[in-house]
Amino acid sequence: MVCISSAYYYPHFGGVERYSENMAKYLVKEGCKVVILTSAVGSKPGIEMMDNIIIYRLPVLKMLHSRYPVPAIFSEEYRKLIKEFRKNNFSVFILNTRFYLTTILGLFLSRKGNSNAIIIEHGTGHIKTGSYLLDRIWIIMEHVLTWFQKTFFKPFYFGVSEACNRWLLHFGIKASGVIYNGIDAEYDNTSKINYRELYKLPGDSVIFSFAGRLIKEKGIIFILDLFKEFIKKYPNAYLFVAGTGALFEEVVKYNNENIFILGKLDHAEVMNLLSYTDVLLIPSDYPEGLPTLILEGGFSKCAVIATDKGGTKEVITDDQLGFVLPDLDRKKFLTAIEELMTNIDLRKVLKENLHQRVISKFSWKVIIQKALDLLDK
Repeated sequence: MVCISSAYYYPHFGGVERYSENMAKYLVKEGCKVVILTSAVGSKPGIEMMDNIIIYRLPVLKMLHSRYPVPAIFSEEYRKLIKEFRKNNFSVFILNTRFYLTTILGLFLSRKGNSNAIIIEHGTGHIKTGSYLLDRIWIIMEHVLTWFQKTFFKPFYFGVSEACNRWLLHFGIKASGVIYNGIDAEYDNTSKINYRELYKLPGDSVIFSFAGRLIKEKGIIFILDLFKEFIKKYPNAYLFVAGTGALFEEVVKYNNENIFILGKLDHAEVMNLLSYTDVLLIPSDYPEGLPTLILEGGFSKCAVIATDKGGTKEVITDDQLGFVLPDLDRKKFLTAIEELMTNIDLRKVLKENLHQRVISKFSWKVIIQKALDLLDK
């Protein structure tokens, strides 16, 4: 029996959530019994069964605009759920994201149950809040939490990319290996919105897309400002933006006949958007581990332009797979967007090459077998 701990889980949307969900799904296919330990963010605390996976949703206190859930350990509901949870006999705890308190909780529970514990690293840098004081406090807190867990619990550490493992060295941790982020290669798109028909786009239109949290670090304002100028030269270019976040009200102001702000979409709706996307833009300045969106874009046959964050170059290893830019340089981004706007043949090559690489190297069916081998060792 395997426990997967994640600060957030479906229906909460994000890369770590997708990682946890797919890992659980494919472990079940391999005959494992899987239990999820997570926070009741956006849902009621309690126990539920979903896709043959048991989910324990703990009551939490929401900190930093719900970005950092803190288990409500003094509540009666928390004590009841933990008492029920401890009736399970786990062979291993897989704890996602080192700095969440759900990970610390998982370490305590694994020790009490005499189970092995591994921690999966999903980042490549300290998260920034925009406040110098809060950032300094957070860095100290992250180092203290990491020192505490590695000193007193001695878990095994893995990264979702080699870049994550290099980041772990910053904390004096040598990782035991990589359990890559991946995609569900068996995914069948059930959402059937035809964006070209719905928005009455001309036959020669080129669809660009952005999907993710609408926060500064994800580069959304950078790409909107750039695209607002780009469409003056290329009026048959269209940008679709999916997501919500702190900058949503500011982002909505960019709505026009070439830029469509779609708001929050669920995973199926995002995948449907990607199926109509020619060029996927990932202008991130966030400490990514291995962006799920790159893998989903490759699976959906999008050409990708991304910044060099986390394990991006472990997926897009050369210029025949996509464009990886060193940073948010306006001139370099504009050049890349213009080249894919005008060069149809290059778009086709990048789409097909990235699709084949993602399917063969980053399918969860492949990853889970390697993960099981690593766990056995």
